[in-house]
Amino acid sequence: MIPKRQLFLLIFLPSVLVLLVGLALVQDKNRRQSEGQFEDLLKTSWSLALLVYDQGLMNSPETQEKARAMTKDLGFRLTLITDDGQVTFDSEVNGSLDSHKDRPEFKAALLGAPIFVTRLSETTGKNYMYYAQRAAPRVILRVSGPLTYFDNEVSAFFRQAFFGVLGLSALVALFSFWVSRGIAKVYQDLSLAVAAAKGGEDQLPTFKNPQLDEALYSLSLATRELKGNKEEIESLNARLEYILSRINEGVIFLDGQKILYRNRRAEEILNCPIPDSTAKIDKKEILSVFASVKNPQFNHIKIGERVVFFDHTREDDRLLVIFHDQTEKEKYSTFKSDLVGNISHELKTPLALVLGAAEVILKDKAMPRSYLEKFLGTLYRNAQRLNSLLDDLILLHQLESRPEALAEESDLGEILKEIKEMVEPGDKELTWEADEGIVFFHSAHIISVLTNLVNNALKYSKGPKIQVEVRRKDHFLEIAVADSGPVIPEGERERIFERFYSLSRSRCRDRSGSGLGLAIVKHIARLYHGQVKISDNDLGGNTFWVLLTSPTAF
Repeated sequence: MIPKRQLFLLIFLPSVLVLLVGLALVQDKNRRQSEGQFEDLLKTSWSLALLVYDQGLMNSPETQEKARAMTKDLGFRLTLITDDGQVTFDSEVNGSLDSHKDRPEFKAALLGAPIFVTRLSETTGKNYMYYAQRAAPRVILRVSGPLTYFDNEVSAFFRQAFFGVLGLSALVALFSFWVSRGIAKVYQDLSLAVAAAKGGEDQLPTFKNPQLDEALYSLSLATRELKGNKEEIESLNARLEYILSRINEGVIFLDGQKILYRNRRAEEILNCPIPDSTAKIDKKEILSVFASVKNPQFNHIKIGERVVFFDHTREDDRLLVIFHDQTEKEKYSTFKSDLVGNISHELKTPLALVLGAAEVILKDKAMPRSYLEKFLGTLYRNAQRLNSLLDDLILLHQLESRPEALAEESDLGEILKEIKEMVEPGDKELTWEADEGIVFFHSAHIISVLTNLVNNALKYSKGPKIQVEVRRKDHFLEIAVADSGPVIPEGERERIFERFYSLSRSRCRDRSGSGLGLAIVKHIARLYHGQVKISDNDLGGNTFWVLLTSPTAF
């Protein structure tokens, strides 16, 4: 329904706009007429001034004073200028003036083509209209008049015309109000009648037009017939929409280039909003997806990092596509293969050493004691390595499958004392800066983080110094382990927290470990809503920094 205010503005504003345009045109015409009259007046004044000049009234100081008095009464200014631009007489300025050879009206008079020039006088600082012609050999007579009178005339006419427009605008406003009220009333009655007919009501308002009454009745009858099916259709649509919005598959229904339907999951899988037409898609990757779906050679596609399988059903130009996001499944399959391969690789070396040492001992019954102890040491060390790998695998599995952040009361001083007894720094200078007191973390988790970080620094750092810092801050525990190099490349700082990931051979040569230590640190940090990161330090190496949040703050 159109409000009366909109109807009023629809009539009033164009009318007022027409009045304002008319005012501007009339004002412009009046200004041009006034300017023409002013130019005619200047020409007449120049002719009178020429008579005064011809009678010699500007040759002596006495006659010049009479000429000044006369031009002052008439309101015009007279100036005599020689061909070289020197001013010999000016009715408003008594004294020497600058050369006028650069004045445009003077140049035009020298050429015999006089013009009217409107500008600011450099001598008096007032706005004038100038007109100049040759009055005698080597003498230019110039007449100028101030624009004050001209501007006043134009302003007075504008005021009169403006108030006239205001009056007409008031009349237009009254007329617009009367017309808009009548139209709004008719439109309102008609809208109510149409609404009643669309609602299927039996009692309809009547109009003087029989065709209109018949059309309203037919609309009401059709509405009543359709109303019974409408609720059922809406209910079915609502249930279908609910199902399609909750399933884990993406659904897109196309008719040619027009996209008739797409659910929220489809936009998530394609990682972009889907418009109502494929012609509006400007993302090349998504366009290639639709091209692959319409002319499939395979039943799967890659969208960024996602692996997506799809099924489709076509009927003429209509195409129904169902997308299945298999990214996690593919990642799990890849991870499972990598994990089995990595575990096999990590088990193979120590197991081969154990078998080799055992075989030598079994075959050589008379082996000297010194050799026997050497092979038994190999057996023991590699058995420990296998046991450490299995312990780390079990711990990592527990952290992933049954994560639980325990807010048990632990003595930080006792924990650090135990770790110092476990760690063997060898030829490294290991320094500790640690707070003491009670913290609310699972002590085994803190021990695991610290031992893995410190052992990692001892194994891989080639520098002489390792610094450990443990700080308590409210509900947080900060752990930082700094080594003296070499620096881990920026591109590998995230990957070293993956299972069994190792850096270049030069960093890992002659180093043994399960390859799970940093992965365990990362999982414990996540368990306590914390974070882990690596940065450069002043020792020329890396600082592993871990932040843990106490479960009491969750």
